[in-house]
Amino acid sequence: MMCSFGIASASIPKPALSPWTTTSKKFLTQPAPWNSGCVSTKFPSKLHRPFIQFQRYHIAACYKQHICRQRLTCFQRSLIFTNCGGFKYWHLPGFLDDTSIEEKEDWLQNLLQDKEDLSDTEAYLVVLRSLATSTQPDAPMKAERWLRRLEARSVSNPDAPQPTTECYQRVIEAWGQATNEDPNLLITRTQRWLMKHLRNDNIDLRPDTACFNSFLDLCSKGRALKRAKATDGNLVRDHALKAEQTLRLMIFKRRKEGEDSSMAPNVDSFNFAIRAWTRCRRSPDIADRSISVLHLLENYEKTLDSSVRPNVKSYAMVMDSIAVVARLKVKRCQSMPKTVENPSTNGLNEINLLQEVVSYMRNQASLGKHHLAPNGVIFNTLISCWSSLAKIHSHAPNESEKILQSMIRMKDMGENHTAPDATSYLMVMRTWLNSQQSIRAERISWWLSKQWKDYDFEGDEGLRPNTTTYNLVMRAWAEKGEPKRTEALLAELIGHSEKDRAGNLFPTSESYTLVIRAWLVLANRGDKSGFETAAYWFYCLEARERDESGLVAPSEFYTLLLAAGRKCASQHPDILETAVKIFDLLRESHHRVDCLHYSSLLQIGLLALSRAEQNKVRQAFIDEIFKNCCEDGLVSSHFLQALANGPVYYDGWTVEESQRTLKRIIPCWPLPYTWTRNIRQKGFFPQRQGLRRSNFVCSPHGKDPYKT
Repeated sequence: MMCSFGIASASIPKPALSPWTTTSKKFLTQPAPWNSGCVSTKFPSKLHRPFIQFQRYHIAACYKQHICRQRLTCFQRSLIFTNCGGFKYWHLPGFLDDTSIEEKEDWLQNLLQDKEDLSDTEAYLVVLRSLATSTQPDAPMKAERWLRRLEARSVSNPDAPQPTTECYQRVIEAWGQATNEDPNLLITRTQRWLMKHLRNDNIDLRPDTACFNSFLDLCSKGRALKRAKATDGNLVRDHALKAEQTLRLMIFKRRKEGEDSSMAPNVDSFNFAIRAWTRCRRSPDIADRSISVLHLLENYEKTLDSSVRPNVKSYAMVMDSIAVVARLKVKRCQSMPKTVENPSTNGLNEINLLQEVVSYMRNQASLGKHHLAPNGVIFNTLISCWSSLAKIHSHAPNESEKILQSMIRMKDMGENHTAPDATSYLMVMRTWLNSQQSIRAERISWWLSKQWKDYDFEGDEGLRPNTTTYNLVMRAWAEKGEPKRTEALLAELIGHSEKDRAGNLFPTSESYTLVIRAWLVLANRGDKSGFETAAYWFYCLEARERDESGLVAPSEFYTLLLAAGRKCASQHPDILETAVKIFDLLRESHHRVDCLHYSSLLQIGLLALSRAEQNKVRQAFIDEIFKNCCEDGLVSSHFLQALANGPVYYDGWTVEESQRTLKRIIPCWPLPYTWTRNIRQKGFFPQRQGLRRSNFVCSPHGKDPYKT
């Protein structure tokens, strides 16, 4: 037997009745005559209430047991509730939470086609709420489409479901999740939906505080930060101005409409406006703008609503904007050293202002305003400001250490909200790194060991060092020229990663590159062990990349390793095998082989195979690399100059041998187009005059001829 929707009723599982429900079976299988097809949930008499309540309970049980578990289609789910006496089952908590957006849209589409008179605004909100949290590129357009459909229905029929403020809020939130859209387009479209019913007399359509906050949140996300670097630098600032104007509009509405205003701002509204200004990282007036919004909040608390008051987050963002100004002044002082001694231009005034803010917050907390007690974020902001000033102020590391030690003391005295975390230790280490003092590596290592001891004692996961901490310590030792200490830290990090299940201690590409660069410094001095160790860690990084662990071997390291091999090839000819292996890895990787890679490998081979007893091996090497270079279309001027005008010796690779080899592999001129088809740089195209030798100085074997 087919039901009216065209789906066999046998395909829909029927819930088994409990033994105690036999007497009320008719109330579960058939709607009451007085409630048939009725949307209202009112009961005609008290006699039917127990049965109807039990009916609703049974509907919820059926939904949980037979619908969610068996993953029926949304259309089949709607059939189960067709004869439920008009009960709107989408009002149940968690309705369709385990389904995709497409399934929710299919359900709403089927409901509107078959039971449009049963649908209400909540049915549309089932889809709009899901779209508001989706990151799919087409989610905002879908949300607008459903809202326009609801608006068109309400205009054509006054008795139809009407859009509410939440509907517009969900559309704004959907645009807020669109990370790939033009930031200017996002603000324009969301502002249009926000202001559409601003002057409407219907309070259900006018935007409320939550709707305004969704718009302010979007303005303060700084979506135009990356675009601003390449195109319009004022776009982020324009969004901040728009956020502040919107906030002032909310305050104006609150003054005009009084306490009953639905647009009254709350503390989140002010915080969004402050955050919007903190995104303007290159504006010199960022601190003044943030402080003005904070004063606006304090004045609002005094004159309009005492419950809306600044919190720790408000002061933390203002302090961050002050720290940004200090950072900008430090950069200016580095380019203008004469201004370093002036407190108004060297960032010390900003540090003093931050310390005054912290003192003010502590005084307010002692007077009973415990919501203003400074926490770890406040002190971390102060330390981060000192880390920026460490580039021009030698006493900055000591000041940052004092702040961290005071945080530890306050925590020991019972002020747990001031407890330092991993960021606190990291900021102190960064202060030492920026100071460029000779003892910075030792002090950073000491603080790392101190952090591990505090973590072992406290057992707090927030204190545990992470990968960023280890990378900073490795950078300090690498800059000091201690590759062994850098390598030991990487080995320690790898050991921790094998035990760490959370993934906070896992070596990244930066971890490996720091060690490789540290060893390459020695390799460029002709140290064989430095070159081989750098190559070993590069093999490890390349193997991790092939394992698809998320790590990437940068293409520049192929060039750096081959360039370092050229420094070692004269004294250590056996490194040619390592250089060839690196070149083979490059050809097998996803990176593009460049003409400089071929020329570097050729130079290594000519230096390593320069002796007379290696003539046959050298000729075979030259023929093989020249053949591959021609096939790849990368015969460049550097490659030919290495053959025609490179270092020569009294025996083996002599001037005569160089000229004979050149005539043998290049019998005529010009070169075939296929040999140079992949040369992109104009200066790398081979020229005929580049085949003439101008260097006739013979070098002794075993010494670097490129060393000056």
